[in-house]
Amino acid sequence: MPKLDVMPVRRSRLFAEHVRLTHFAEIPAGVSLETTLNPAFWQHYVSIMNKNDLVELVAEDGSFDALARVTDKATGFVKLRILRSWHDEEAAALPDETGALEPQELPRLELVRRGSGKGWRILGINGEVYKEGVTNKREAYALLDDYKARMSAD
Repeated sequence: MPKLDVMPVRRSRLFAEHVRLTHFAEIPAGVSLETTLNPAFWQHYVSIMNKNDLVELVAEDGSFDALARVTDKATGFVKLRILRSWHDEEAAALPDETGALEPQELPRLELVRRGSGKGWRILGINGEVYKEGVTNKREAYALLDDYKARMSAD
């Protein structure tokens, strides 16, 4: 049997060619796993990621979890390859915030990415804010359906 040139685990951290980091990224609600695979998505993290690093991707809205490996990087981009992933089938079945609802149609949902009302915002028939700061996409759609049902009953 040929002898393999493998560094022992305890010594591998001493040699730069054997260093591998694991990064954790909490992906904002409404951003899909496919979007995170766009190399430009990671353009601001080129300086901290290296080839063969691992990236744990967890969606804020609970729609997916994934583990990816950095396969390439250069100025302005980082390429990832998905090693393992999990998708919430119920969240995937919900309409996307850019999909089924037209922007002028009310009542509707909006995704607020920053500020005190960060999360999903439900707008009423007249454009007033019915509820804001809902972090779970499924819960936001349930609140919207409840609002629509109450308005149609009146």
